[in-house]
Amino acid sequence: MSLVGKWFGFGEDEVFDEAVRLMDRRDFSEAIAAFEAVRQADTGTDSFKAKLKAHLAKAYHMLGMESLAKGWVETALVNLLKSVELEPHYADFRVALARGYRASGNRMEEFAQIRRALEINPEYTLAMVYRAVLDLAESRFDDARYWAHRASVRENNAFRDALDQMTAGEYGRACERLWNHVETWLHPSQTLRLEAQEWIEHQNWDEASRCLLMAIEIAPTFPDLRRELGEVYFAADRVKDALDQFRRAVELNPRFADAWALCGVCMKRQGNEHEARLCFLNAVNLQPGHPIAALELSAA
Repeated sequence: MSLVGKWFGFGEDEVFDEAVRLMDRRDFSEAIAAFEAVRQADTGTDSFKAKLKAHLAKAYHMLGMESLAKGWVETALVNLLKSVELEPHYADFRVALARGYRASGNRMEEFAQIRRALEINPEYTLAMVYRAVLDLAESRFDDARYWAHRASVRENNAFRDALDQMTAGEYGRACERLWNHVETWLHPSQTLRLEAQEWIEHQNWDEASRCLLMAIEIAPTFPDLRRELGEVYFAADRVKDALDQFRRAVELNPRFADAWALCGVCMKRQGNEHEARLCFLNAVNLQPGHPIAALELSAA
């Protein structure tokens, strides 16, 4: 059973229990049907009903995000709206709904949902970044700088590069940088990625790789997922499998310095010193002083 099931426990209602298992298997449509059946029965304690509503809202949210990733915008909006109707005070559901409205071309509702998300949680970094993107698109540069600065302060100067680009008048590049962050965090693969991180902390490489493989099924062109899966394989001493993933990451993004360096580490482990050196050189050419590649080259 994945961490999702363990968080909430079982035993109060058999249909509810099966719905949670369906959520674990990412069968969100079937989970919704099961949760709705329990909801129609209208039994259980108040705490159980609150738990049921939270699970149902999450299922609608996840189905909406998966639909959005597949380009099914109308279906996505229906489900994202239902998640917000059930749990109107969840800021992350508001941000997801904003993304749905963006895909539909409804900029007014997109902005309204981000504004509402920040009213619900004024310290929500993702909503701040999204707000900065919307302000940049409308040439509200001072407002954009304000929100990007607040987000950057909360995240250890994570968006300093975007702020520097704004200072230099490179607003298009700043907007692209910030939007990439929003897109990554709103993608449905992110839930599995975060679950994988939980397993990694417990050094459960099998479960971590399972989560990442499922994430890759949803987002096969995300090089970061390939790198993370490669790192899990490497930690499990599956060097050949790790190298395969790092190579795939490089294929997806030839300018991915970390992936080049990790290819080199695997090749060195396999005794292929010449090819490893070429990988390390690629990494430092792309990112001078890369911590892994530079160290390996200096030791050669």
